[in-house]
Amino acid sequence: HWRNRHDPYGTGAAPIPERIITRPPSAELRPEQTDQDSLPPYDILDTIIERYMEN
Repeated sequence: HWRNRHDPYGTGAAPIPERIITRPPSAELRPEQTDQDSLPPYDILDTIIERYMEN
């Protein structure tokens, strides 16, 4: 959202469409698939990754 509110070139156009910012994250190419279909919620996943990296 920050990038869309700060328009250094004064074009008035949002460089990133709002629908891209607000849609659920997905690294897959299948229609209607989201990351949380196969992963835990990000707050839990962050904790798992943090503990893995620190130990």
